[in-house]
Amino acid sequence: MKPEIEGLETGYLVSLPVAEGLVRFAFEGMEQAKSHEIEADLTTWQEIQGAGVEPFSARLNILSMSAREAYRRNLDDVYGKGGWTTLLNRACSMVKAEWQTRDPSVCLSEVAPGCGDPFLLRPWAISGPSILFGEGESGKTFFALAVARALVLGEPFMGEHWTVAGEVLYVDYEADEGTLALRCEMLGGRPKGLRYWPARGIPLHDQLPGLLRRVAKGIAFVIVDSAALACGGEPERAEHAIRYFNALSRLAVPSLTLAHVTKQDKSQDHPFGSVFWTTSARLTWNIKAEHEGQSTHLGLFCRKSNNARRPGEVGAALIFDEGGAHFEREDAWSHFGDAMGIAKRVRRLLLSKGKATTSELAKELEEKVNTVHRSLSRMPEALREGDSGKGKEVLWTIVPPKGQVP
Repeated sequence: MKPEIEGLETGYLVSLPVAEGLVRFAFEGMEQAKSHEIEADLTTWQEIQGAGVEPFSARLNILSMSAREAYRRNLDDVYGKGGWTTLLNRACSMVKAEWQTRDPSVCLSEVAPGCGDPFLLRPWAISGPSILFGEGESGKTFFALAVARALVLGEPFMGEHWTVAGEVLYVDYEADEGTLALRCEMLGGRPKGLRYWPARGIPLHDQLPGLLRRVAKGIAFVIVDSAALACGGEPERAEHAIRYFNALSRLAVPSLTLAHVTKQDKSQDHPFGSVFWTTSARLTWNIKAEHEGQSTHLGLFCRKSNNARRPGEVGAALIFDEGGAHFEREDAWSHFGDAMGIAKRVRRLLLSKGKATTSELAKELEEKVNTVHRSLSRMPEALREGDSGKGKEVLWTIVPPKGQVP
């Protein structure tokens, strides 16, 4: 028999003949986050008459000679010395060649087009990875649980319905099952179909075998809380973000990842860490909170939308009463007007005043005159109304297109 390699669902199986029989190497869960790393869950076993030793498994970077050497020493301990260096190097070389020459392409003419509307729950979830990010105590967990409950119960969330059905898996790095159960109870109960997965600090990619088995049993949506703890390293480093999203893609279901920001980040345009947290997600929402009595006012701002027009800002209130909690829609401007983009703030103020000069608007908005003038110049419905007098500034006004409400 000659050395053989065959494809598996997520890797390759290498069979190498030895004098007494066969040695097999199963490379599964393969991924490549960097050019010098091809990682796999490698399981080795012997098919030799009379050999009753269990298979040995470990995660291995097949391009690393030091990692191979460490794996080889384990094989010596388990099976005894017997040419493992040669066998392991041959298996890794065969897999490397297959991996680097693989052809994952498909003919688009044979692929069913995706749905015209990418939203599964408008505007919060799409058929891909989404991120909800904000400061601590901004209601992220309550928001994620409310979204999850709506899916498994088939109920609306703030007036919108899910377009898919199934179970939700909540992968938790920050709390415990008792805390999540209590928050579900506060939101109206602990429905069947909302499953809790205690991550216990283990990176998401290292839990893929178990997660894949659970997802295959009917999970329609995955929530991960939170990004920095799930990525298995410093979130500022690109390879950790990339590895995290590679793991999510292996699950092959839509997801929502909760993430944080730093208090120094006043704009909050991106979650904390590498730019790949933003570039790899299809939809990102920033959540801001203002606490008032028994309510937490929330401002939600879409920072990225790949597959559809970016939704506008949304205001909501998380209201706590008599041991319970629920969400209600409200006007985002009443609590988060200062967080709106300059163009929206200029337009809103000018509509309220009817007519105003650039300097007047800049003073009320506490912005530079040039910044306000630039926004007005780019606004199709903002028109000059002639000079307001000799040596004075031009007046501006808003004239919406015909048939459009201002």
